[in-house]
Amino acid sequence: MAAWAHESTTSARRQNPPACFFPCSQGKFDFWLAPKRHEDKETLTLIARKGQQFAFGPLQSTSVALPGSLLAAKRRADGYNPRCYLFVNQPLSIDFYALLAFLFGLAFGSFLNVVIYRVPRDLSIVRPRSACPDCGVGIRAYDNIPVVSWVLLRGRCRNCGNAMTPRYAIVELLCGFLFVGAYYRVAPVDTPLQMWTLFKLCTFFFLLLGLIFIDFEHHLLPDALTYPGLAVGLLASVFVPLGGAPTALIRLMLSRHWPLMAISLADSVLGALVGSLFIWGVGEIYFRVRHVVGMGLGDVKLMAMIGAFLGFKLTLFTIFAGAIVGTIFGVGAMLMVWRKRLARRRRRGEPSVLGRSWRSARLMLRYYEVPFGVFLGSMAIVAAFVGNQIVNFYLRIFQ
Repeated sequence: MAAWAHESTTSARRQNPPACFFPCSQGKFDFWLAPKRHEDKETLTLIARKGQQFAFGPLQSTSVALPGSLLAAKRRADGYNPRCYLFVNQPLSIDFYALLAFLFGLAFGSFLNVVIYRVPRDLSIVRPRSACPDCGVGIRAYDNIPVVSWVLLRGRCRNCGNAMTPRYAIVELLCGFLFVGAYYRVAPVDTPLQMWTLFKLCTFFFLLLGLIFIDFEHHLLPDALTYPGLAVGLLASVFVPLGGAPTALIRLMLSRHWPLMAISLADSVLGALVGSLFIWGVGEIYFRVRHVVGMGLGDVKLMAMIGAFLGFKLTLFTIFAGAIVGTIFGVGAMLMVWRKRLARRRRRGEPSVLGRSWRSARLMLRYYEVPFGVFLGSMAIVAAFVGNQIVNFYLRIFQ
């Protein structure tokens, strides 16, 4: 079966197949066969799709039988009754730009590991070069290849042999996958707006990933990441429009002939204010009622940064989704502690084991510092990808 000429165009990538195309599938790819006339001869065009990437090419190969369902669909098509049907099994080529985004993500993830280790310790992220945290010997260049070096060394230092945390490889892989996700979220990247959007998403994910792991390990959300992130989020809203402000507010600004850049910037400022003030208000109320610090100012600054990047609507989604996930984590941790205390007291034969174990679990939950920034940051990443779809689905339920 002859190969088909590969052709990829920007306009083609943006369009979904018309209704006259006939779908079928082969492996991991979806295919469409489209009728086309060329020099008074009926031919078929193959359209192969993987994700949002489309590849087009005319088929001029040996005719083969099509599946019965596809054949029946073709016969039902108005105005098209070809004498033979052509099909080719041609997988898509590797997306070079997605691979490039993954490699960039690995490189930035490697640098992010330096940030995660040094920023909470008030160390310079520039000098000295990376070294083993146990023996202090500098890491050689060929031992500093993202993910690959950690796997080849089996997670150990070449010099002293001590184990190195798997967090290094995890951060690098997560950063690589997030950069690829950002690329496919924007693709095709062929206009200045799409380039700015890709830059904004990659910067957002880079900052969030660092803050998530720092908060998880140190219960700290450093200003060195949140303040620059807030500034970048506000600046990016001028170049990448946001559309999450309340409808009444948007109508008011349009009636006053505000430019779209100003409306987007207002949405970013509103998201930062609503996110930070909401978290601050909840923490203040908790402190007044329980006399225990329930929310640090680091969470307030984190939500200001998230609000600047995502805007008003997705900021609210991030807050409530983060609260739900955080609550599930807190209740799960409390039940786990209660179960362990209960089993230990039963082995000792102590009286009133249920009540005492439950009080112990509640005390743990009260005084344990839950890294809420982990849940807020994670839900912000979810919001950047599918937040609008989830919010729209939720709103349609009540329509």
